[in-house]
Amino acid sequence: MQMIRLFQVLFLVYLNGVLPINTYGQNPKAIVVAKKMDVMYIGIDNPIEVYVEDLDISEFDITVNQGVVEWMENKTYKVIPKNLGTLSVYVNKKDGSPITQQNFRVKDIPLPVAMCGFKRSGSKIPASHMKAQQGISCVLDNFDFDVRYQIVSFNCKLYQKEGGFLEVNNEGAPFSEQLKSDILKTVNSGDVIIFTDIRVKSPSGNELVIAPIFYLIE
Repeated sequence: MQMIRLFQVLFLVYLNGVLPINTYGQNPKAIVVAKKMDVMYIGIDNPIEVYVEDLDISEFDITVNQGVVEWMENKTYKVIPKNLGTLSVYVNKKDGSPITQQNFRVKDIPLPVAMCGFKRSGSKIPASHMKAQQGISCVLDNFDFDVRYQIVSFNCKLYQKEGGFLEVNNEGAPFSEQLKSDILKTVNSGDVIIFTDIRVKSPSGNELVIAPIFYLIE
């Protein structure tokens, strides 16, 4: 019966793509599973599942060498790393004796990509469509976590087909009334609009500058 339970746990590990772990002794067997990826990301909730053979969750403790770990439900915990590098998850019995240890790499959250009108940088946008825009946004491509960056500020430049140039600094993601009146109302076919110095705030509170974006006005 114990072999069947152990096989079931190992099958769950195969499905979740967990890395090999260190175990102390032969009993009880324990496995720490990262539910989304085999790495953790700094400053956000990273869910893990902990399986300990023949022990209820009330009979062991979960600790980490940095950041915070909190129980969520059933065998699921969330880990919030504080520093880059390595995070170790320790599973110990209530008497302090070690059961297992799992190490994870901790990485920065990828930088988001800015967009205007849900269009990627370099796209062609009709003048009427650009005039109707209310602001810019940013998204994370191919990232499994629900993470949102906040746009703090940016600079908007309009290079007019006839050679004119206009520039407005903007606070926040929505377009200010000045940007709408000075730039959006004046855009015409053949112009180029560029958003630069796009400053965003990460979930951990750090402010970063992401890549500029530009659009060709039709």
